[in-house]
Amino acid sequence: MLSPKTSLIWLAVAVAAFHLAYGYSTLSLLILVYLLALSRLAQARTGRQAFYLGLATGLLTVAPQMSCFWAIFGTGAAALWLVLAIWIGLFVALARLSRLHFGAIGGALLVPFLWTGLEYLRSELYYLRFSWLNIGYAFSGSAFQPLLKWFGVYGIGFLAAAAVSGVSLLKPKRAALAVLGTSALAILALFLNEDGSFQRPPSTQEQGIMVAGVQLEFPSDADVVAALDKLQVAYPDAELLVLSEYTFDGPVPETIR
Repeated sequence: MLSPKTSLIWLAVAVAAFHLAYGYSTLSLLILVYLLALSRLAQARTGRQAFYLGLATGLLTVAPQMSCFWAIFGTGAAALWLVLAIWIGLFVALARLSRLHFGAIGGALLVPFLWTGLEYLRSELYYLRFSWLNIGYAFSGSAFQPLLKWFGVYGIGFLAAAAVSGVSLLKPKRAALAVLGTSALAILALFLNEDGSFQRPPSTQEQGIMVAGVQLEFPSDADVVAALDKLQVAYPDAELLVLSEYTFDGPVPETIR
């Protein structure tokens, strides 16, 4: 069972690994460290502690990544962050129950199914369908992106959870070494090309395009045109103008095209 101090350490590891994996495609492997930290939190002393540790981890990972909610909904963003965070709390609590009822090995075998089931449920099978911040998305734009073609985001999540389940059976010191090893590989990937040579700094031409967006919900066609005109004036160098979901409730009108 984890002590409060150790629990907070693993919570911090989970949050840091998640943000690094999502912030830098070359550090996507750190998403495995995030999952490993969650599996460690599942060893909390009580089910309530496990749930709240998972909930806190979820809030600290979701809120910074989905800060746009605050700009759109204000204080109401907290409710949406909480909706996503609850699923992480549920996973940690259920992983703890699996370990208690089926033992270390049996519980580890169940973890990938628990993770994938919860991730698929929140993404596809209930009204809100929050698929944001799934494990598989962390590999988008990384050297591991081709795996998404074969396994999809849910399959990648299952494989990642299965790999982490095996590591979670190790003793704490060996698990810590696995975290350090994965982190070292991820950091090394920052400086290497696919052929093993060191990367050179990207030129201006390689840094992508400027994108500008505007948030609208079920506006009139005239409102959309006016908003796009204002957006173009505010960001004249933007090469791509983006409208939000729910701008239209059907095909894009010809006036907008």
